[in-house]
Amino acid sequence: MKKFLTGIFAATLCLTCGAAPGPEMPETLDIAYSSLNDGYHINTIEHFRAAVKAGFNCLKADMQTTSDGVVVLCHDVGFTFDEDGRIGKFDKKNHALICEMSYRDVKKLEYAFADPQTGKHPKVCTLDQFTALCKKSKVWMYPTQRNDGMIDRTQSELRRILKKYGMTCRCIVNNYPYSLETGAKVHEYLPMVPVCYTLDYYDHFSPKLLDRISNALPAMICLNRAWVEKIDSETVRCAEEKGIRVLGWYPSSAEEYSEWKEKGLTGAQITRIEAIR
Repeated sequence: MKKFLTGIFAATLCLTCGAAPGPEMPETLDIAYSSLNDGYHINTIEHFRAAVKAGFNCLKADMQTTSDGVVVLCHDVGFTFDEDGRIGKFDKKNHALICEMSYRDVKKLEYAFADPQTGKHPKVCTLDQFTALCKKSKVWMYPTQRNDGMIDRTQSELRRILKKYGMTCRCIVNNYPYSLETGAKVHEYLPMVPVCYTLDYYDHFSPKLLDRISNALPAMICLNRAWVEKIDSETVRCAEEKGIRVLGWYPSSAEEYSEWKEKGLTGAQITRIEAIR
């Protein structure tokens, strides 16, 4: 069933990307997320390179859009600066909104967290740089729509960059706002790209939800740890029959990840390198 599903996704992508066959989606998607315990700051080019070196076949990034339409990578809606003017820990009450900053200003910034290998302070990574790295490394990209209010500008730019690098057939859009409406909006710009619906703690993984999502294929569902613990292989099989891949969210160890796979999950967002070793 797993190989059949990856074949469905590959066929769907190829039909809409052009005549040339696209790469088959990995049977198991090991999606690198967060700092991976390696000392590199999330969403930096240094973090992505380290994840590729560690063996991840898919990289997660968080998209934010500047006032002049450049998509940069940041988990939060803005930057909080330390006393040296570098980007520090995000403060909800004290930050500069990225959507109100020009890229000319953003590209001058650097993080307070130094590279553990070189001691240098990383710069803010752009979606263009991220996509180029994924193409060169032959891994899948998993960009996350973060700011719902900028969805049109963000998805338009994502579409342009995917076309520029020929990466439309190697992309999955993560739908952070947890909304089927947002997912539908993404499909307007990228009908050929799978949308992953990440369920929060209070959403219900039910047949009704599966029916709604199956009307917007290609699609996936990413379950948080609480839901992974609740579901059984029969529920996952039901999703597979509807053409929906089921992923997990943050396995704590390789043993737990193996248990998830035994239930039928075909990948996960991962924050610990040891989970894939």
